[in-house]
Amino acid sequence: MKLRPLGSTGILVSEIGLGCASYWGKEIFSESRAIRIVRRASDAGVCYFDTGHSYSDGNAEPRLGKALREMGGRRHELCISSKAGTRFDSRRKLVKDFSPAWIRQSCHESLRRLGLERLPVLFLHGPRIADLSDELMGTLADLKSQGTIGAIGINTFDAPVLDHVERGGGFDVVMLDYNILRQDHEPLIGRLQAQGVGVIAGAALGNALFSNRVFRVRGVRDLWYLARALKNFREGIRRGRMFRFLERTPGATGAQAALAYVLGNSGVAAAVFGTTDEKHLVENLAASGIALPAEVLGRIRAAACP
Repeated sequence: MKLRPLGSTGILVSEIGLGCASYWGKEIFSESRAIRIVRRASDAGVCYFDTGHSYSDGNAEPRLGKALREMGGRRHELCISSKAGTRFDSRRKLVKDFSPAWIRQSCHESLRRLGLERLPVLFLHGPRIADLSDELMGTLADLKSQGTIGAIGINTFDAPVLDHVERGGGFDVVMLDYNILRQDHEPLIGRLQAQGVGVIAGAALGNALFSNRVFRVRGVRDLWYLARALKNFREGIRRGRMFRFLERTPGATGAQAALAYVLGNSGVAAAVFGTTDEKHLVENLAASGIALPAEVLGRIRAAACP
């Protein structure tokens, strides 16, 4: 597994990271299997793991924390990122909260759940421009200066917020959606790289919408993923058909080819995906170091502009 610098933070991350969220963190999914996936990834050289305070109904962070505790001292060699800015209210409804008090509390709760004394990266989770107050940014700067967090990050897909970040919004790391279906972010990634801002490619597999895999329902887990795709990614399903040729990439699976495309961008520090299948995990991690043939690269770029 190759390592890459996370912008100018001084942090090195594995170029493929594991997203610890969604079905992986759900109570319905075996905790022992979930922990085994984390350990398998770590043994294969993955040192970047991403999660969030509210992911998987709040179960993802504690579950990852159990996996990290089983690693003993090794966990302090990893780069763990989490997210703040969402919480559950008294009715268990997910709400946005970017108040400085909650961001600080959320950060300390994340440390407790994960069993860490320091969080390498803390992302604000989907803020609006109006949420990025001077007081909030001051709170993040305090957490960083105190050594509670290593880098200040923002996870956003919102164009105005990304413009703000690019203009010097005070962030060390940006997580955005970048994959074969979202090649439009490439110019922005180049500009952020030039500024020393680290870029994490979230949804690096594009939710596998280029594959027929999402329609292969063999149990509750597959049904959950299909329902999510039909609810949230209908346009992605349509566009994904343009990339079915990836499944015929010489010497690589479709997922490996999709990840290799993202990793071919030098401005990307790490490409993150999630999985609940050890076989898929191992296959996908093999994308590290793969160089796609020029013909395949050309077809990927052409498919994005039909």
